[in-house]
Amino acid sequence: MGEPPIDQFVADCAARTDVVNTDTYDLRGLPAGLAREIQYGLQCRADENRLKTQPRRLMPLIRSLERQGTVSLREHPLDEWTSMIAEIPGLGWQSTSVAFIRDCLDYLERLEGRVGWDAEYPKDIWRLKNIGLPRERVATLRFDRIQPEWIRESAKRWCRWRLSTGSSATATAANLFAVTRFGQFLERTGRQVPVPSALDRPVIEDYLAWVSIECPDPCTRRKDLGGFASFLRTLQQHRWEPGLSPGAMIFNEDYPDAPDLKEKALPEFLAAQLELESNLSRFREPRFRVLTEILQRTGIRVGDARRLGIDCLDHDQHGAAYLRYRNHKMRRDARTPIDDALAGSIAAEQRRVRQLHPTGSVLFPMTRNNLDGDRPIDRALYAKYLKEWIRECGIRTATGDPAHVHPHQFRHTYATRLINTGVPQHVVKKLLDHDSDTMTAHYARLSMETVREEWSKATKVNIAGHEVHEVDGELADAVWLKNSLSRVKMALPNGFCTLPLQQTCEYANACLTCPMFLTTTEFLPQHKSQLTETQALVQSARQHGHERVAEMNEKVERNLLNIIGSLESKKAGCCGPDSPCQCRQSEEPREVNGAR
Repeated sequence: MGEPPIDQFVADCAARTDVVNTDTYDLRGLPAGLAREIQYGLQCRADENRLKTQPRRLMPLIRSLERQGTVSLREHPLDEWTSMIAEIPGLGWQSTSVAFIRDCLDYLERLEGRVGWDAEYPKDIWRLKNIGLPRERVATLRFDRIQPEWIRESAKRWCRWRLSTGSSATATAANLFAVTRFGQFLERTGRQVPVPSALDRPVIEDYLAWVSIECPDPCTRRKDLGGFASFLRTLQQHRWEPGLSPGAMIFNEDYPDAPDLKEKALPEFLAAQLELESNLSRFREPRFRVLTEILQRTGIRVGDARRLGIDCLDHDQHGAAYLRYRNHKMRRDARTPIDDALAGSIAAEQRRVRQLHPTGSVLFPMTRNNLDGDRPIDRALYAKYLKEWIRECGIRTATGDPAHVHPHQFRHTYATRLINTGVPQHVVKKLLDHDSDTMTAHYARLSMETVREEWSKATKVNIAGHEVHEVDGELADAVWLKNSLSRVKMALPNGFCTLPLQQTCEYANACLTCPMFLTTTEFLPQHKSQLTETQALVQSARQHGHERVAEMNEKVERNLLNIIGSLESKKAGCCGPDSPCQCRQSEEPREVNGAR
């Protein structure tokens, strides 16, 4: 059938050694024990079906082990292997070689039963997968940098307790770093705490002074002090170190003042560009578009969104769609309502993923080293694609600068929009699955600051068409509060009432003749409609001889003409270079109820 004779085929294979090195693992020449270890590592990788091990990347390592006379991979710990591989001249794929040796050592430990807490706890570096924890951003916990020994051992016990009670590896690692920083303080300052009783309040005060210089940022310092305080509090509560001084505590007064939380919501000018269909359609991969739309329209955290399960859609008896997700920060399941369009996009992504990974469990799986489809995409990978998408779309800020967007800003934008549209705080709290009212109140505070800023910038005129300015100085905040209360108590369809609180109104709903009345350009349509109705009413009153009615409404008509004229001239920019100024610049702004 055109195939070469078998003798010729063998000769060709012997001559083409590159084919052997590329397509097969040649373990000839290795000691029997080392060959079996490598074979077992290759078999375990194949069984996990997590990533592909290519011979062309691994054979240089195998030949190097042969030349060095290595008998077993367990001759050296992983740290030594990493250093040795880095020093081998001409060895390519160093990261692949280190990863393979690391996996082989883990497989061998597992084969011998040296996994679980009993095997991992005595070590100074914990590999979290050896104790059965799911894959997270944190793979190891390091205790080897903590001195003295009693603090290191207490930190181990503390971390095991935290992981056992449900704390995430990421949070545990962050708090462990706080204990490590205290060890750095002892090392750099020469302080000695050889026994628990030596860790007293004077040592804590010295540490507070040291860390205030090492960590000038108050947010970072508060996190570190909080982690170390949790460690000390746990030691005291559980009596793990009976000799520990009662003064070994961090009190609330020891923390630096918390800085005011800054506005992190995206400006509407920028958010509107990110939501345009013409821009969303430019995502190179549909999964990143769907993930972005989920962040924009549900406000869930990016960590929760990227780990959504493949079956994340629920429907009620009326067919309304809900997104089901795991709130990893609060360690609970949650649901949030979504619109039909977003539900359709998610359903389309579900069908696409099921074709690639029929048994996969996540909605946004990694495309590499993820043959089963059970590993979600990485946070950094999504941030990279988001940045590239924004650059390719040419999205810019209001000042023309290139936009820089962090994925978590979508959550802040979603919450701020809810508050701005009048959604009650307790509803916003449930939609965002907050555990307390504090964060929701933060969004409400920022929203009120935005409303006040917009009110200050708005052109405000009274019934005579004269522009009215806000008062400055010590009364500014109080006047704003008074006007806000008045707007709630005296809601008007065409402007705002600046009447003092608890004062009876003598104008009986005739606001357009009231000196306490203010209005802005947003009410122009209402004023024009009322002007047409008023003019018709005046004409009808004249025809029927109702002079008093006509006289009262003529005053309203004059005020409406003044208001409309002033607001339209401001809106059109009558003071521009191309048109003569028609506004009443010669008249001094008048003070109305504490406002100028």
